[in-house]
Amino acid sequence: MKKMVGLRANRGQITVFIILGLILLFAVGFVIYYTTQQVAYRDGQFIDREAQPVYDFVASCASTIAEEGIRLQGAQGGYLTIPRDIERTPSSYVPIDEQGLIKVPLWHYEDQSRIPSLDLMERDLNAYIQEFLPSCIDGFSAFAEQYPVIEHDTPRVTTTIGDAAVTIRIAYPVTIQHPDKQVDVREFVAQPRVDLKRAYELAVKVMETENRDAWFENLTVDLMTADPAIPFDGLEFDCSPKQWRLTDIKSEAQELMRVNLPAVRIENTEYAPFQESERDYANVRRFKLDDFFLGRFPASSPEDAYEHNRMLLDVGVPQSQLAAAFTYDPRWGLDLNGQPNRGGVLSSKLTKGASRYLSFLCTNFYHFTYDVIYPVMLTIRDPDAFLGKGFTFQAAFPVIIHDNEGARKSFGFREFRGFEQATGFCENRGDQVVEVRVSGLEPEIGVVELDGATVDYECVNNLCTLGQTLADSGFYRLVTTLPAGCSTPFIVAHKDGYLPVRKAVTSDIVEVTLPRLREMNVQIVKHPYDLNSKTFLPPQPLSPDNNVTVFLSLVNGSYDQFASFPGGNNTLDLIDGTATYSLNAVLTLFDDLVGGYQNDNLRITGRELAGTDTLALHVVEVVPVLQTQQYARDVSSYINTGDYKTSLRPDFT
Repeated sequence: MKKMVGLRANRGQITVFIILGLILLFAVGFVIYYTTQQVAYRDGQFIDREAQPVYDFVASCASTIAEEGIRLQGAQGGYLTIPRDIERTPSSYVPIDEQGLIKVPLWHYEDQSRIPSLDLMERDLNAYIQEFLPSCIDGFSAFAEQYPVIEHDTPRVTTTIGDAAVTIRIAYPVTIQHPDKQVDVREFVAQPRVDLKRAYELAVKVMETENRDAWFENLTVDLMTADPAIPFDGLEFDCSPKQWRLTDIKSEAQELMRVNLPAVRIENTEYAPFQESERDYANVRRFKLDDFFLGRFPASSPEDAYEHNRMLLDVGVPQSQLAAAFTYDPRWGLDLNGQPNRGGVLSSKLTKGASRYLSFLCTNFYHFTYDVIYPVMLTIRDPDAFLGKGFTFQAAFPVIIHDNEGARKSFGFREFRGFEQATGFCENRGDQVVEVRVSGLEPEIGVVELDGATVDYECVNNLCTLGQTLADSGFYRLVTTLPAGCSTPFIVAHKDGYLPVRKAVTSDIVEVTLPRLREMNVQIVKHPYDLNSKTFLPPQPLSPDNNVTVFLSLVNGSYDQFASFPGGNNTLDLIDGTATYSLNAVLTLFDDLVGGYQNDNLRITGRELAGTDTLALHVVEVVPVLQTQQYARDVSSYINTGDYKTSLRPDFT
């Protein structure tokens, strides 16, 4: 049995040697034939040596033209020629250069997919090469002095976008009349080394994932919600009315996207590595972006934890050498509208408590919803393409948010054009020219025209900044055209140190006078009131544990102030003249209500303010201080109905 096994082993070894010998013999024969027959090997086929210069010349022309076409396809989202309906609709593409020569069509537009098919890309590239190849070959004039090259037909091009390369086959029968030999060539082949197909398929996968999951919409809402400069929801027990201009929110959102989108990475592409191990990120995966901004992340968490757990996009592609990045440029625009708004301004809702006990306490709350549309650019880089020169494929798509949620199906650009930024309301100027003059009271001078006053234009839900008043022909004024199509326009003028004023536009000259504001230092004087004896005790300064919250509003006006004392800036602004205010002050001890002051019809005259710079606010402290519900009711009742408003009226020094 052992002999049989050895015999079989020997036979197996002999077979292997025979196979190796045949392979070696074939290789030697191939080299001898290749050398003796003067044959060159080009892109899968053998070419006679005499035909090699002509063959390489045609293939080089095809490769050069193909590279130009492929690079243009990559720059324009797979389109060699932008369709006319896209080119004529600026909102349907992203302009790359200032001249608008390169346009990247949005692959999703008005609930319609505009991804070019691979077949369309092949046809376009084929037509591009077919068009420019004859002029490059130029009738083989480059060989005229060496030997004739006779064309028997025009070249017919077939292009295939395959894995790792683009194959160009050119049916082009020619005869090369070489001095030593006449050679016929019927087909030329060129293969530019570029992984166009893989780059395209990666972009398609990103688009499919985005359309299915609204991935970038959810990320955008996350980032906006966590930004303290963009209001969403709030409920505060204070008397501070809050306002935000939509133009400011838009600028903040643009900067937010510009800075953060480049941090998005695609799984299985080449990207900058994360700082820590996968295990470290798994430990903090349950935390959200709000936790990060509010300092609730564990102290030991990786600095880039949010980027890893929320900004790593898996679109289901295999590992490749491609690199991918997402970008947003504010020059591409961003359409944003927030509701509810008035004149382009979002405002919180300020309400007071029940009139009997809590009218001096305020609840400040707001809830805003946003509609947002902006384009994102996906850039895919193949560093090895075209023999190391590299290749870039770009694709663009819109991020579409309606009422704070992704709305890729139900909310498109056409519906969004009713809002200010989409229609270009501020830029669509009419023929009406108005002259705006803004005046104000200057100390020791009187009423004068103001330089540098900002002039806004308000029409329903649209707010536009028209400019500032400047020295012009002996006046301080702004001469400007107004946006068209408004039946009830208003001018809003404002300048630091003055009260803003809103005035209807009824003629070609609009004159606005701004009341001057006087900044007053504030001193708080506490007056203990004994509930048992119904008498006031001698006044006292605030204790270190006291706090006074003041809400001062202009009666029949729109100027509100909120301040807390003691604070970093112990001042309030009053109109430098006679005005009537609503003054509510809340006195607390260790955050418990112990007193205050309330006067909803406080009239302060210009004579009282003349020559003063300090406002003394007098507040009641109900004593003895107790921690009972009855004490709280007693405090609320006295502050609301007590006979102290005149005796403790503010005074000025």
